[in-house]
Amino acid sequence: DGHEPAFSQEWEDAEEGEVLDDLPSWYREATASWILPSIDTQYELTTLQDVRRQSLPIVPSIEYPKKPLQPSSLSSLPFESHRWSSPYDIDDDHDNNDIHNSSPPKRRIESSGFDEEDDDTHISKSSLSTLSFLDDLSSRLSSLKVADSLSLSEEEVYTKLVERIVITPEIKKQASEIFDSLVSELLKENVQSSKSVSGLNEESRDEADRLMWNTDELEVIKKKFNVDVLGKDLHTLRDGEWLNDEVINFHIKMMQERMQRNLDDKTNCVPEANKLRCLFFNTFFYTKLSDNGKGYKYKAVRRWSKKQKVQVHPSVLDKVIIPVNVGNNHWTLSVIDLKRKRFEYYDSLGHSNPRCLSYLRNYLKDEIKHYRNEDANLDDWQDHVPSNIPQQRNGCDCGVFTTKYADYVSEDRKLDFTQENMPYFRRRMALEIQNGEIL
Repeated sequence: DGHEPAFSQEWEDAEEGEVLDDLPSWYREATASWILPSIDTQYELTTLQDVRRQSLPIVPSIEYPKKPLQPSSLSSLPFESHRWSSPYDIDDDHDNNDIHNSSPPKRRIESSGFDEEDDDTHISKSSLSTLSFLDDLSSRLSSLKVADSLSLSEEEVYTKLVERIVITPEIKKQASEIFDSLVSELLKENVQSSKSVSGLNEESRDEADRLMWNTDELEVIKKKFNVDVLGKDLHTLRDGEWLNDEVINFHIKMMQERMQRNLDDKTNCVPEANKLRCLFFNTFFYTKLSDNGKGYKYKAVRRWSKKQKVQVHPSVLDKVIIPVNVGNNHWTLSVIDLKRKRFEYYDSLGHSNPRCLSYLRNYLKDEIKHYRNEDANLDDWQDHVPSNIPQQRNGCDCGVFTTKYADYVSEDRKLDFTQENMPYFRRRMALEIQNGEIL
């Protein structure tokens, strides 16, 4: 409109830091506000002078007083040309020395894989646009040296800028949900990683070996659950030894304690799929139920669930976990899965046990009849003996397999261990007994 040449000369002659108050109206209109396409709204950024006054917030759709920029700041505005919104058409192919059309050179975002010159791709990526905006804010603030004239650090100025961007409740809620979900996933990964079959560190291995090999038989290793676990009990965890009842039962008690922790968890560290309501019986339950191999005898275990203050019923429990001693020379695991409606049997030698499954079926019927006075119809319940489970390849690790079956099944985790993991599990079990807590 005839003002540009004079204005350009005035700009070139300006001193660094000088504020040009007498600017033409076309320039005020073109540069006083800048629009950023963000997640689902647009944010208007105040000029540098407004930021310095720390008086005007950055909010959508507000007309700000038109304040001129410093000469040194025009080339440092935190936007590429395709983000501009002004009454004037901006030509991307302009001369960078032309003040009217001046904009910073376009920048390639290496980490994103997108070229900012591809406007459609860039603008369609709202998250990329927002991150680029914040990144630009930080770099421009540093280049402008805004903090030099304020009693604030660059980080504090940047924080104030970001804080003044108004986030709608919808965006805030979405961001909060995404953040909570991410943190939850990371915590769950950490919990599951701690339960993996990765090896122990050297210090832990040495301590486990000490517990198994260098403790006196009558030394009390742990006192908990009204039980004293002695050195001789941990000696059964040595490689090549059969586990005794005390080691298995102590782990069963720790699993029950862990189950309660899982159910009480408020941190979202434990996946919901692992929060099962289980009733754990010790190694003596099935011996009583089978009357030492003589036959089914419900009367011998009728009060066992009542002692744990729980009823064996689908409305109350997910699973009942029962270790089984077969002929005093082999350990297996039996499970009543009340949600899947089946009676399960896990044997590390690959055998089935129809008698055991029959006893469990009768037990569930008698429990429901005794405590609820109901005749349970279990016709659609199945017997389940999985064949694709980890198997032992020696004659001594059945107790470890049984304990780990119970550990994994009680949290509905995949049985992903093998015979090669047994030395690790033995040492881990020794450390868990010493600590009185199972992962």
